[in-house]
Amino acid sequence: MLKPEATLGVTAPVDLAYVKAHSVVDFTDDDVLLQSYINAAWKRLDGPSGIMGRAITTQNVTQNFGCFSKVMRLPYGPATILRTINYYDTSNTINTLTGGAIYADEEGSYLWIDLDTLPATYDRPDAVIVQYTAGSDDADDVVKQAIAIMCATWYDKREDYAPGATSSVPLQVSDMLEPFRQVGL
Repeated sequence: MLKPEATLGVTAPVDLAYVKAHSVVDFTDDDVLLQSYINAAWKRLDGPSGIMGRAITTQNVTQNFGCFSKVMRLPYGPATILRTINYYDTSNTINTLTGGAIYADEEGSYLWIDLDTLPATYDRPDAVIVQYTAGSDDADDVVKQAIAIMCATWYDKREDYAPGATSSVPLQVSDMLEPFRQVGL
């Protein structure tokens, strides 16, 4: 299974007013700078390469598999909508499969293929291409607060904020987000 690719939605989980209130900024001179911090913090947390390891905003995801199985784990979720299942048949021709549905259990999201016989695929790492939607437009308060803290820290400390710092994420944000991270991508 290859690493998923995702396209982040168009709206960050917090807006400029939220971050300005948290940062106690009551003027407009630094609005562009603060908005750039919001976008950077959002991208640092969200997406398959984000530190949360899960979708915190709505995004379209493409997950490739080497072959079919009855249950196909979707490591980047929470998956909400199945869009398409395409596959390369044994002659390396692209086809579309119907008969799948997305479910979730204690291990996360998965695709269930409701067929007695699964199609044979060509031998390639991207033989099965699953496209789905993950996340939601309603980020939880912990994520919103984490983004606000990151922006306020970057705004207040425009250089390294701790001697020898190796992370762009303040320690309190890492601690705050740890219980909500999904690992395994």
